[in-house]
Amino acid sequence: MFAIKFVLTGKPGPYVSGKDVIIHIIGKIGVDGALYKSMEFVGDGIANLTMDDRFTMANMAIEAGAKYQGERDNPPTRREKRNKPIRA
Repeated sequence: MFAIKFVLTGKPGPYVSGKDVIIHIIGKIGVDGALYKSMEFVGDGIANLTMDDRFTMANMAIEAGAKYQGERDNPPTRREKRNKPIRA
């Protein structure tokens, strides 16, 4: 399986959401641009998005044909993990 790495930099402008980011990426690579591949988002740009925005991007990665979407562990992700209780 091949992976496509997207390096996101900077802070999104006001009223720019994760959905805007992923739609822009899909517009660049096409609806089959990640067909049977994984999409990995890295960089300080992903750290500047809310967890809800990241979840939206993960859910919409399939619109580019991706089989998997991931991101590297970073401070906002670690904070989110610490604040959520594990349910059995």
